[in-house]
Amino acid sequence: MKDKTKNSLVEFYFGTLEESQRLQIEKNLLLDPEMLLDYLDIKREIEDAELIPQQPSAFLWRRMQPLAKKKSFYLTIAAGLVAATLACFYFIHTASVKNNSFVNDDGILFDSGAEHSVTSDVL
Repeated sequence: MKDKTKNSLVEFYFGTLEESQRLQIEKNLLLDPEMLLDYLDIKREIEDAELIPQQPSAFLWRRMQPLAKKKSFYLTIAAGLVAATLACFYFIHTASVKNNSFVNDDGILFDSGAEHSVTSDVL
């Protein structure tokens, strides 16, 4: 019963009780000095409580800043590695295409049997 009464005192302080409950609490506060002391303790705790800041403190901003720098550093490294890998694949692919242009279908670079001596301009 005592815990329910204390919860009701908090609701009474913030004005969230129904009219009938509020009147009952007011009557009990006048008749029971122990309940009045409990209410005054709760009121004092609520009014002396520190306010919750509405924005992050300077300490929190400083603490979070290195995380952002580390994240951007790793993203830069990852982007560089991806670009280097793509460049390597591009150069390897273009080199293999250029090398294949000098080789015929059989994979032979020169075939001396296919040349005719009559039409040849070579000495």
